[in-house]
Amino acid sequence: MGFPPTAVPLSPREPAQGAYRRVLANLAATIEERLAGTLDETDPEDLHELRVAVRRTRSVLRRADGVLPDDVRATYTEEFAWLGDITGPARDLDVYVLQWDDLVAPLSVPLGALDPVVAELELQRRAAHASLTTDLRSDRFADLMARWQAWLAHPGPSALGAEPVGPLVAKHVKKAQRRLLTEGRAIDRSSPAEQLHDLRKDAKKLRYLVECFGGVFAPKPRKAFVKHLKALQENLGAHQDADVQAQQLRLLAADLHQRSSLDAATLVAMGQLVEVLEQRRAAERKALAKRFAAYDSKATAKALEKLLHPAKHAARLA
Repeated sequence: MGFPPTAVPLSPREPAQGAYRRVLANLAATIEERLAGTLDETDPEDLHELRVAVRRTRSVLRRADGVLPDDVRATYTEEFAWLGDITGPARDLDVYVLQWDDLVAPLSVPLGALDPVVAELELQRRAAHASLTTDLRSDRFADLMARWQAWLAHPGPSALGAEPVGPLVAKHVKKAQRRLLTEGRAIDRSSPAEQLHDLRKDAKKLRYLVECFGGVFAPKPRKAFVKHLKALQENLGAHQDADVQAQQLRLLAADLHQRSSLDAATLVAMGQLVEVLEQRRAAERKALAKRFAAYDSKATAKALEKLLHPAKHAARLA
């Protein structure tokens, strides 16, 4: 049974490879636990949590240079990238279902005009889940998880990863924070949406590090720092969701109209829906400067310093 990512038992002074393997084994357990619910579609949260565990796994592997063998990192980085790719489409379409009522609430047209859109989105969602189910029941997936968990349990002798995990993770956190601040400071009103999307990825990577290796840090400073980071993430996430959904709906409207000549009411409703999303995107974009300034602050820097203190202490004692 997998722990919440922050609950994996770790000591800042223990050898890094053992700590990394326990973190990765916990994430693998989460993937296995969420598999049945993902296949049965009993709760969209199962696919979401499986997908998050995959992303966390990829993030930890990226930070495992010199800790895990190069061939292991290369093999499983590629395999978990595949797993991330195949879980994306179904999750993206699930989000439409989960957010639909909220999306259409501001519209002034009869919602029945959107029935062809709802039907098409559901058709695409069913197809995406069917494809995902095929992949998750495949020999490739079964072999991936079996080999991965076997290696994590019995990696064989290695001289890698003997240094204390605390100082190593602290170094990665500081580097990720510097990157996030550098990228965020470079964004202005003329920056394309892609820059904001990249900044969101940087924020996720930093949070994954802090939470996956949460056992290295004291709980109170960890929660305080994540609170600062979460506020920025929420802004960037809302911006990306609105931007991506508006683009997808434009493409969907063009495709549906070409295939079935949508009536005027449906076209008007879709136009209004895109406009709602564009307004949300613009509002989140406008709010970013304030959100980022709040993050790029002395308060956040102080929270980060308190977060990293146990790791620095471990470095002196190691």
